[in-house]
Amino acid sequence: MERNRIGPKIKEIRKSRGLTQQQLADTLGYSDKSMITHIEKGDSDMTYEKILLLLRNLMVSANDLFEVENIDKQLEEYKKEKQEKVINTVTDFYNQYNEDDRLKRRTGQVEYLTTSKYIHNYIKPTDKIIEIGAGTGAYSIPLAEEGYDVTAVELVENNLNVLKSKITPKMRINAYQGNALDLSRFEDNSFDVTLVLGPMYHLFNRQDKIKALSEAKRITKSGGYILVAYCMNEATIIQYAFAHNKVDDLKKTNMITKSWHCKSEEKEIFDLVRIEDINSLNKEVGLKRIKIIASDGAAHYQRELLEKMSPRTFKNWMSYHLSTCERMDLIGATNHSLDILKK
Repeated sequence: MERNRIGPKIKEIRKSRGLTQQQLADTLGYSDKSMITHIEKGDSDMTYEKILLLLRNLMVSANDLFEVENIDKQLEEYKKEKQEKVINTVTDFYNQYNEDDRLKRRTGQVEYLTTSKYIHNYIKPTDKIIEIGAGTGAYSIPLAEEGYDVTAVELVENNLNVLKSKITPKMRINAYQGNALDLSRFEDNSFDVTLVLGPMYHLFNRQDKIKALSEAKRITKSGGYILVAYCMNEATIIQYAFAHNKVDDLKKTNMITKSWHCKSEEKEIFDLVRIEDINSLNKEVGLKRIKIIASDGAAHYQRELLEKMSPRTFKNWMSYHLSTCERMDLIGATNHSLDILKK
């Protein structure tokens, strides 16, 4: 299916309904008409989720957008193309990015030490642990070194190869290439603890997020724990949009809503959420929250200060951070959050 055929049809439908580009933008949740202009010209894609919204809100038949024959197949192909685009973009990013180095810096250490502490709060020696989106093994390898039975799943082949190079004969760890949206290789109720510490950063529509959480829930035993990491919206608004004077650019490209929520797209690599977004996902999937924490808290706001700290002062910073990271008044402004759920 050629996606550039959709734009002219959307323009035709809009005009037949007597709608302006701005009115259609409002209907579909875009902040201004520029995105509609790009879509109608074929310069930008609509997400699968937005197509469904168009079909529902404008009382449009799928026949109006796609060829009458094999409509379901065409919709599925569109969805698959979008997912493949995300996979390729994420793969290209991580092929050039050193995650291990990030976690060695002071800001990364705050997130890493905090996440590790909370993982250990919910695992027992006999537990089977799976990490979805294991990267180069920053969490999976130490857990395996401690004697845990670990399964690591990683999308990016280069990351997976680095992870495998760290495995020793004494470790009980299996590593596979895989996608958080399809964990069909694993049976229901297979793991005591499921770690989803990266995939939600790179899922750009609600349907995929629901699928990833549902898969994590499916493979987790009843009463087991699921730990899910997110990138939070407000940190980016403050640290990128304002600190780097990008507000006007983001508004021009339709990347900020009227309520100051970043609109993430595949090319931006990372999806950004608010607590209410996370709450809504948990409710739909049927997962119970134990607690949510600010994984790195104010660390990125004080990046330069942290790098200059003496080891003793940094130890005190970690003590302060760990004593406050569960405070709900800090969750929204952290760069990374960790949602701890129970099946």
